[in-house]
Amino acid sequence: MNKRLVILILICAGNFQFAISQDLFNYDNSFRYAKHLYAKGDYDDAITELNRCIFLSPANGKVDVLEMLLTSYRKTGQYAEMLEASKKLYPEGSYPDQIKTEMHYSFILSNELHFGSHFLTNNEFSSPLQQVKFDVAYDVFNNQYQQALDRLGLFGPTTDEGKLFNQKATVMLTEASNIKYKSPFAAGMFSAIIPGAGKFYANRKKDAIFSFVLTVAAAYQSYRAFNKNGIGSVVGWVYGGLAGGFYIGNIYGSVQAAKKTNQFVNDKYHDQIRTVIGL
Repeated sequence: MNKRLVILILICAGNFQFAISQDLFNYDNSFRYAKHLYAKGDYDDAITELNRCIFLSPANGKVDVLEMLLTSYRKTGQYAEMLEASKKLYPEGSYPDQIKTEMHYSFILSNELHFGSHFLTNNEFSSPLQQVKFDVAYDVFNNQYQQALDRLGLFGPTTDEGKLFNQKATVMLTEASNIKYKSPFAAGMFSAIIPGAGKFYANRKKDAIFSFVLTVAAAYQSYRAFNKNGIGSVVGWVYGGLAGGFYIGNIYGSVQAAKKTNQFVNDKYHDQIRTVIGL
């Protein structure tokens, strides 16, 4: 046998024996490495290592590993994998509160609000504060601000954390429940009467001016061409077509502007509730 090959085999065997003696792949070392990857933000690599830890972990360590695994799945947008891992490790459905929290984060981020709300009803938190936080959160994401405020009124906080949440959420929900939404129908009607008026109503003043100028300018040029060359004027028909297009587009755009204005207002409270629940 080649002398170099023998030396290489001996070195590999020595390294293998060293790895065995150090037990590099036991739970503690694997979890330590997984936490290192997690802390660096290498979530994809952390997922691989944490899945190894799941099968190596003692019964009392499974929750910590799974919480980090679910967070890694969430950070990488793997929501279906997150749910599958949860079901596989807790087939009976008795999820610890930390795991429920991560699952709800993923439901919210993947816009599975109906499923998340149903899951919350059938898998309540042991912590009343966590339960009311997510109950209120799902109401807010569904723009049911008054319902969230009524629900909060039934919550009797007993801890300083609960009282602080109750105070902040009450202020936010009281403000949100008094929102005066813009009517898309009204916006469309206003722009049908005066081009751009609906966008002005929807607080899109620059767009309103732009729509008004384009529509009126095209209509005026069409009028001039017809007035000069009669009904057969090609220029008149071109500008007339443009004016009609601008007019219809101005009505449609006003309806959409009202919807976007309403969504912008809702997004403000959605962002606030994300902060409240720690997302």
